[in-house]
Amino acid sequence: MPGRKRLPDERKSVTHKFKIGLGTEDEMEGFVTVGLYPDGSPGELYITLAKKGSALAAITDCWAWAISLLLQHGVPIDDIIAKAKGWRFEPAGRTANAAIPTALSVVDYIARWMEARFTGGTSLPVRAGIFCPDCGGECAMQEGCEKCLACGWSKC
Repeated sequence: MPGRKRLPDERKSVTHKFKIGLGTEDEMEGFVTVGLYPDGSPGELYITLAKKGSALAAITDCWAWAISLLLQHGVPIDDIIAKAKGWRFEPAGRTANAAIPTALSVVDYIARWMEARFTGGTSLPVRAGIFCPDCGGECAMQEGCEKCLACGWSKC
């Protein structure tokens, strides 16, 4: 069983601000901070959401703690990212990041941001849903057209 490789007491980090669900009532703003080993590889993850005290903030805090332990025990970041991408829950929708225009959840967004930042992978939009360019709501195909289920926007 591999041992835990702790980070030094003083370390560099990367902090990234994000917004998910732009234009929806579930719009969420937050920060993800990744603590780095001396070689620049990620070793810990912190997530700060604007809605302090919410169940979502507590759950993402627990998730970040678990990801930190995985990284410190040598689990490859590619394996972590592969498991985290595609998780779907609110808030979801358009983001403020042009490289990741839509996200299925906070976890999905952070996984795809980490993929782009630390593995050189792409952060192409997840195709599990089409999101409205006006309100960020989910769209569905109806009579050959994309139609927003929230605001009625359509494109044929």
